[in-house]
Amino acid sequence: MEGGVPVLAGVGGDGASAPTIARQGDRLAFLLRHVDTNIWRTAGPAANKSGPTTRIVASTREDSDQSFSPDGKKIAFRSTRSGSSEIWLSDSDDGSTPVQLTSIGQGAGTPGWSPDGNQIAFDCRQEGHSDIFVVSVQGGSPHRLTAGPSDNIMPSWSRDGKWIYFSSDRGGIWAVWKVAPEGGLAVQVTPQGERGTLDDSFVYGWSESVDRKFLYYVQNGTLWRVAATGGEAFRILAFGPVRWRLFRNGICFMDVSTRPAQLKLLDLSRGKTTRFGTVDLGPPTGDTGLGFDVSPDGQWVLYTRVDGLGSDLMVVENFR
Repeated sequence: MEGGVPVLAGVGGDGASAPTIARQGDRLAFLLRHVDTNIWRTAGPAANKSGPTTRIVASTREDSDQSFSPDGKKIAFRSTRSGSSEIWLSDSDDGSTPVQLTSIGQGAGTPGWSPDGNQIAFDCRQEGHSDIFVVSVQGGSPHRLTAGPSDNIMPSWSRDGKWIYFSSDRGGIWAVWKVAPEGGLAVQVTPQGERGTLDDSFVYGWSESVDRKFLYYVQNGTLWRVAATGGEAFRILAFGPVRWRLFRNGICFMDVSTRPAQLKLLDLSRGKTTRFGTVDLGPPTGDTGLGFDVSPDGQWVLYTRVDGLGSDLMVVENFR
């Protein structure tokens, strides 16, 4: 074999794995996994009572990465219902009037609302790596904010709307960076983790405190806090949650170490954690970060549930 530049085979799409070629070389077999994930709603940390869970966004494909608008009336989410991973909008009360916001044809996901509710930042993998984009909620062409060979993912706005935080592996180690919504030079915010594999140093989820003084984030399974201007990081909670959101003076999170998963609220001022509900996430897929959000008033929690999981054996004839 002489090697060379890899070429996309053009079969399978998302979920394709375990390819094998027949000895004659003209047939390709592979597994095609299909997952049906939908967005469900249950009582939030401020509801003061438990209630039934309700499926509010559903299709036969993947719906996840949900995010409440600042006024709580809309939901932005990722969906593959159109054949590719795109950003969609719907009403938050029942998931009605779904509208496709992007038509990029590639892996768009993790939408985050601007504080004024007029724009949505998201990540998208177009050139072999992921970059950050911004699009108006009225639609139109997305504006690209990052470029280069590194992965830039999971955008989140500052509360004053002047910055967009995101995770990047530029430099070989994951850290949180920020860039202006108009674009420009990105600035590193969190210290880089210990050098090792990218999985070891991965930063998952971050949020700016209400007073805008601190940034909370999860790295290496630990919840950390760092000044919004950067500097030394301080550990808040070991074995930090993957699915979490800041809520008032606390952190609302989902403990997925148990079945059913437990909904909990950590009071940052007292260091006390209380449980306020449980949810069934469906069969495990190995992905613990499918989506989680809390409404601005704390009355509701949105979470992603796996409602269907399977795989098919696919064969491509006359493979070249």
